[in-house]
Amino acid sequence: MTDTPPPAPFCPPWGELGKYAVSNEAFWNIGPEAEAILIAHGCCLEMQQDAQHHDYWLVHFPDGTFKREKLPRIHNARHNIYLPAGLKLAEVGTSCGISYLESIIPPAEA
Repeated sequence: MTDTPPPAPFCPPWGELGKYAVSNEAFWNIGPEAEAILIAHGCCLEMQQDAQHHDYWLVHFPDGTFKREKLPRIHNARHNIYLPAGLKLAEVGTSCGISYLESIIPPAEA
């Protein structure tokens, strides 16, 4: 079974899109290739620092971006983030609230 983006506009049977919409997310370690892909798909990236002076990226997503939890959970929360242009990000969450960008899956060619 493949994980395909739901048809737009996405509205899960258990709630409204607003509950699942994501406007920004904090990520550790975004490489230059991933940065270029995110910017090309309408994201804005800012370098930030936490209280312990560790650098992280704050990614601002375009309107219409939403996330869906991947189950089952093992040790960390895992999500797929869907951008309106069809790009899918795989994210692994940490207990401190900052996530790792696990992979970027480009939109399927029609």
